[in-house]
Amino acid sequence: MLKKVAIVGPEASGKTRLAYELAQHYRSVFAKEFAREYLQNIGLSYKKDDLLKIAVGQLNAEDEAIKEASGLVFFDTNLLVIKIWSLYKYGKVDQRIVQLHHSRAYNLHLLLKPDLIYEEDPLRENPSIEDRMELFELYKKELKENGDEFAVVEGSGKNRLKAALKILDSKFKS
Repeated sequence: MLKKVAIVGPEASGKTRLAYELAQHYRSVFAKEFAREYLQNIGLSYKKDDLLKIAVGQLNAEDEAIKEASGLVFFDTNLLVIKIWSLYKYGKVDQRIVQLHHSRAYNLHLLLKPDLIYEEDPLRENPSIEDRMELFELYKKELKENGDEFAVVEGSGKNRLKAALKILDSKFKS
């Protein structure tokens, strides 16, 4: 049976790298973050309404990855990320995003702590560790309130990957 793992967390917490490394390790696939592709096309001048388009694009990317996957499939973000970002940036979230988010189920969320060195990227908006830690706490609170199963991953480089592998192996190996 296919197990779905969403990798979530603030900007610059290593989601993309970890999704790639885990997919390689487990010989599976991962859905790329659609927001990156979308923002590369329109730039940082996005509006709140663009978040719904990004959400739909993310779900489409997830669906494509699911078609190709076996065993484990990884998602470099999911709609939780869009929901939290909307609340953080705009103070509210489109209810359609909330509904879409709740229409999906994941076996596990890996919540990445923003304990990595921040790397500049024209698509990022929060270089401050204080802001990223605030976002991290919002993720943790939301995951707890929703009753979603999650585990926090921290550390850098190979230690981060090892921590994630340990979590996944203990959860999904029988």
